[in-house]
Order: sequence, then C-alpha cells, then structure tokens
Amino acid sequence: MLKRENVIDTVFAELKGCYKASTDYSLANFCFKELFSSFGEVKNFCDITSNLLTFLTYGTYFSSLFGNDRLAIKEYWQSLLLAEISIDGELLSNLQLIAEDLFCYAEDPAFVDYLDTLLNYQGFHALVIHRLAHTLWQREESRRDARILQRLNVKLCAVDIHPGASFGRRVAWDHAIGSVIGEESRIGNDCWLLHNITLGGSGKKGERPRHPYVGNQTFIGAGAMIVGHTKLADKCSIGAGTLLLPHHLKQAQNDRFGQMLDSTTDIDSIEVDRWICVNPRSLVIV
Repeated sequence: MLKRENVIDTVFAELKGCYKASTDYSLANFCFKELFSSFGEVKNFCDITSNLLTFLTYGTYFSSLFGNDRLAIKEYWQSLLLAEISIDGELLSNLQLIAEDLFCYAEDPAFVDYLDTLLNYQGFHALVIHRLAHTLWQREESRRDARILQRLNVKLCAVDIHPGASFGRRVAWDHAIGSVIGEESRIGNDCWLLHNITLGGSGKKGERPRHPYVGNQTFIGAGAMIVGHTKLADKCSIGAGTLLLPHHLKQAQNDRFGQMLDSTTDIDSIEVDRWICVNPRSLVIV
C-alpha cells in the first residue's frame, strides 16, 4: 500500500517497479514500453501520464489538430497536467489530483497493480481527461478548447461530462461507460462512482443551480440517476438503478421515521443508521 505523502513520487516509483518486473514479449509489455520509452526514458509521473494521453489519443481527430506530431501532442498534455486548480481553497496541480485518483484504485477488488490501472482502467482515463477539460473551462478564453476535450472523452471513454462539472480529490470511477454528468454537478472528495450514472439537470431554463451536489465519501451505484439540484450529504450510498429526484429527499425528511417506502418494501428487513429513501426502482441509503 502506498503512502499518501508525496503521492506523485511514490506512485511513479511503483509504476517503474511494475514495468521493470514485466520482461515478457506480450501485447501488454509492448504497451508498457510505449508508455516508458516512446520519447526516451521517462523521468517523472508527468512524463508517463503525458505519454499515456498521447498513446490514447494518437490517430484520433484530436491528434490531427496537431498534424499528428507526437511531441507536440505530448507537450500540450504536459502543460495541462502541470496547470493548477483550486479545490476547497487549496491550489493543486492536475498531476497531484490524478496521482491521488490513481492511488484510490488499490481498493478495487479487481486491482492488479498501478501500471495495469494506468493503462487499462477506462474510468481513470475519463477522470484524467475531464480534469484537464475542467481546467480549460475555468479559463474564460479556453472554453471552446474544453468542449473539444469533452468530445474526446465521449469518443475514447463513452462518457459525456460537461467541462464545468467539478470533481473533488481522491475520486475513483469504475468502468464509467455510459455516464452523463451535467454542467453544475459537484462531486466531493473520496467518492466512488460506477458506470452508467446520470447527474442530470432539472430541465428548467434559467434555474441555477440545476444539477446535483454530491457530498464527500459517497458511493453511487451503476445505473443511478440523480436529477435536479439534489444535495447529497456526506457518506451517502446510492443503490444501483436508483432514480433520485429532489422531492424524494424532501418527502423522506418530512416523514416521521425518515423513510419513504414503496408497496413492495419489507420494513422489518431494513436496518439503517440514519434514514433511507426508497423508490420503485431501488434503494438509497443516506
């Protein structure tokens, strides 16, 4: 297990160790060599992450914008990786945030090592590209560029995240495919997300904010749909397939026992610490 202190250096050291231990001539090893030696010896985590992004995007419409010049593409990614963004009042580089995200995947039961995660986890790739797009969105003059990275994320990872959506620190996104996250969505620190989730808008023109706010240490299950300006407290668990609207939480909070149940729920089988919200599709523990 890696230490959180100096996470960039420790993650990079772990990645190098995994690469040196891989000596066969498999397809995976050729991919590893592309990450570690395509531009000469990698010297730090910024090198390997920019190599990864160049590897993922080369040959797409995005690389054609650079005349398919691999070095120019890498330099573009490096500039964004080293850019800083404010999270909870602290100025952090995207590289720091990405290293922390990668660190989190050790909790995945399917985790092999950090090199496998770096190369093969689509949810991690989606997070990386979005963090860079969000950095561009914060610059008024670069918002059209942010939109280009949004479309790139759709093509590469099959996720549609508006570059205005913000993610906190230490986020893990498993699979991610099929997810849609709207412009004003806010996702807190230490969250775990699965695939095919929707953080959608209210659909009301002129309403601000329109999208959900997700608290810290929240789990959102596969296929969950959270719509409108729903505020989830810290340490929520949103069950797979849940449809959650603002009036669900309001109704649950107004109920004497803090519960909203559909006709098929067995009340005697429920054990919770605080309160639960159930709708006809699934269970939400809040």
